[in-house]
Amino acid sequence: MSERLEKMDEFFASRLADYDEHMLNHVVGCKEGYQIVAKHIPSGVKKLLDLGCGTGLELEPILERLPDLSVTGVDLSAPMLDRLHGKFPDKNLNLICGSYIDMDFGCDLYDAAISFETLHHFSHSEKLDIYKNIFAALRPGALYIEGDYMVLTQSEEDELFAESARLRHIQNIQKGELYHFDTPCTINNQITMLRKAGFGEVSHIWREGGTSIIVARKLPRIVSVRKYPEYAERAIRYFPQKFGVAREIYDDCITNSLNSTSTLPQWYLMTDSHDNIIGGTGIIPNDFVSRMDIGPYLCALYIEPEWRCRGLAGILINRVKEDAARFGYENLYLCTDLQGFYERYGWHFIGYGHHPWGDTSRIYVFSGLNTNRK
Repeated sequence: MSERLEKMDEFFASRLADYDEHMLNHVVGCKEGYQIVAKHIPSGVKKLLDLGCGTGLELEPILERLPDLSVTGVDLSAPMLDRLHGKFPDKNLNLICGSYIDMDFGCDLYDAAISFETLHHFSHSEKLDIYKNIFAALRPGALYIEGDYMVLTQSEEDELFAESARLRHIQNIQKGELYHFDTPCTINNQITMLRKAGFGEVSHIWREGGTSIIVARKLPRIVSVRKYPEYAERAIRYFPQKFGVAREIYDDCITNSLNSTSTLPQWYLMTDSHDNIIGGTGIIPNDFVSRMDIGPYLCALYIEPEWRCRGLAGILINRVKEDAARFGYENLYLCTDLQGFYERYGWHFIGYGHHPWGDTSRIYVFSGLNTNRK
């Protein structure tokens, strides 16, 4: 190992000629990891933030899946960004040459963010600040996917950080100056930092060699109308508009639920960072259907069209499942005309039910709610 550290931008610029070949063929896990990251980008993503985008190796499979994607890429190396632009001259790329450590990425702008083999050069505090900025830049429900060099033990992490500190001291490198040295964190520390930054769902999904992939989601706010009755009037206005049902039905149901001693009905609104409603749902004893021997029912699930294909329906469904289990129910039901949608979330078709107005709906069940909580 060299005793002399190189400036970060100079390090990568000097290795540009062999960079792609090195990453694809000599860094274990990268070639496969690029594909895995691409597969986890939701199909509804329109705007992507890519930190440390380099020559765009991670973007190649993503743009193959989503050719109309708008990408903002940030990297220290101007030569690498030039190569990236040359690879995709006809794509919608906004490339920024600079450090993303303290960069303001904006608020609620991106449908997803990624980084690949770039953040393993920074301290915990620097990473936490970066993660907070990523979190702020993402829209509710959006994913941040990180593929990076991570270690398995705290002792490995400590040794590398200590060696970095020693070499920086020898060269009299000041705090905040960007020099190249690998200081990977443990997977657990990565997950902890992402949760501290505000991400609600964080999971380690894959590892090969020293390359790991972590997926984190910025959860939208889900408002229980009973807990926050100031949202009742908004819910009363919202649901009739979406389902063409008389306002009086929702008004009577929601208003009288606020002070009810019964656990049902329950109503929920999903909101973005500006408190705009982007979806909603409810739990009711029966959804105007002949199968009154079973219940309760998930009802009125709706996601605004511009927010679909981002996993938000699943987030709402999971909230309803959690509350239904907390209320003591083992099973949750729903009736719908859709086929092939709820099956993705573990629901099972059990037959048909009939409505007073003459329509017939498919009946689904999600079983073992309290079993799934354990």
